[in-house]
Amino acid sequence: MMKRMLRYLQVLACFQFIAVALAVPIAALAQAWPAKPVKYIMPFPPGGGSDISARIVAEAMSRSLGRPFLVENQAGANGNIGTQAAIRAAPDGYTLLYTPQTPITIAESYDPPPPFVAQRDLIPLVMTAVTPELVVVHPSIKAGSLKELAAMTRANPGKYFFGSPGEGHEFHLTAAVILLASGAQMTHVPYKGMGPVVQGIVGEQIHLAVSSVAGVKQFIGQGRLRPLAAVGMTRLEGYPNVPSLADNGLKEVTVYGWFGVFAPAGMPRELVDRIAGAHINLRNDAAYMQKLRELDFDPTPLGPAEFAREIEAHRAQWKTVIKATRK
Repeated sequence: MMKRMLRYLQVLACFQFIAVALAVPIAALAQAWPAKPVKYIMPFPPGGGSDISARIVAEAMSRSLGRPFLVENQAGANGNIGTQAAIRAAPDGYTLLYTPQTPITIAESYDPPPPFVAQRDLIPLVMTAVTPELVVVHPSIKAGSLKELAAMTRANPGKYFFGSPGEGHEFHLTAAVILLASGAQMTHVPYKGMGPVVQGIVGEQIHLAVSSVAGVKQFIGQGRLRPLAAVGMTRLEGYPNVPSLADNGLKEVTVYGWFGVFAPAGMPRELVDRIAGAHINLRNDAAYMQKLRELDFDPTPLGPAEFAREIEAHRAQWKTVIKATRK
């Protein structure tokens, strides 16, 4: 009996030693991060609001931690290609995903589903910003409200088109639910990113789109696009003369966009906390906060737990929107 007890204690001590030995490298890995350049995979093309915000975050993180933070665009399949690439990366903190919510909260509701399960394969690290959105049109569209747009499009069926970065992208669904609620009739044209969508409106191949403010601000300033409505219940500070959806009588449409950073599943908790904390600390960087606000992003640093709750709320909301637009 005594020999068994001694053997048990020896085995237990061995396991405890292994646990401590493993914990030391993990803690050291988290403490040393970043020891080399860090890459954000951006699963959409350059030029859109998500790409712009990713580069602002990368610049601020480089300045804060003294290591290069780089943005690599891996676009395609409405964000699924780049997302899958990030999921396949080692969970060591040197390849992260920076994305809007499309591949996280929306893609799973479409057929065929993506080759990953976001809840299982990714760890939410931090929400970086909420992105105000605008409904923009080509200046040749004379409608002054969504109601006037609806009347114009119904009088000319098949003549008017709206664009998005792809079927199932949040901008596609936001535009679709706004058009549905307002009674406008427009045909959807999917593009491969927000940059091409904007060029499509400027070139009059299409007539309307929903975009982050950052993605269209320059073109509005040049008079090449015109904001028709602010997506939300209130007007935007930078566009006080542009009616909100509530002003247009669409109080039931409450969708909004966000950007966030994710890690591949399997990342140690210590490293998750280290990376999330480093991003959240950017709220103390005045230049970073000012740059985001100048582009009409709303800095909204949420850590892993809060961000995860926000994701689940949006996942349920988008399922409702998708169901409504498929009727």
